[in-house]
Amino acid sequence: SPWTIYMLEDYTIPVTDVVDVQEGESLTLTTASKTDTMFPFKPGQESDRAVITRGGVGDSMLKNAGVLTLDNIVLDGAKDSITATGNGGLVNSTAVLNLNDETTLRNSAASGKGGAVYAEGTVNIVDGVILTGNSAPSASALYLKGTLNMTGGSIKGNTGAADGAVVTESSGDVVNLSGSPVIFENTYTKDNKAQAANLY
Repeated sequence: SPWTIYMLEDYTIPVTDVVDVQEGESLTLTTASKTDTMFPFKPGQESDRAVITRGGVGDSMLKNAGVLTLDNIVLDGAKDSITATGNGGLVNSTAVLNLNDETTLRNSAASGKGGAVYAEGTVNIVDGVILTGNSAPSASALYLKGTLNMTGGSIKGNTGAADGAVVTESSGDVVNLSGSPVIFENTYTKDNKAQAANLY
């Protein structure tokens, strides 16, 4: 059955608290309303969205083998002091990942592929979503082995070591861009110079 977690305030997530969505499960992670009479959201770093920040060295903050929806929330990888181990600094998904209204994945570094997201399956990105300030040796923002449907949002300001912000594993992977998505101002370093690196 589907589950929803409403964040009431900002949260620094320890390594021991990794969210793990199992096959057949569905989870939505979102911010509670400020006007809720019983459990209102308490503004912190941002006025209308909860910020979940990485609190220690480990692998992906969120793991998904079912359906994971992020809605009106911020995931922050704290990359100035922490590099995530392995693939997908913020999210490692092997099924369906929905990035919905006003979701931001930011400031995450991974030692493997996908500074913010490593995905084997389907990723849906809509208007208002931002992936920014992420980094990885390969795919500074999103590594894709499957299908990306991007109808809006932006992937910008990510930095890699070898290739693009969005990297597909093979020619069989599918990237569907429609509406008004933006992938720009992403770079990687070659010969000590920043090179444009958007979709690879």
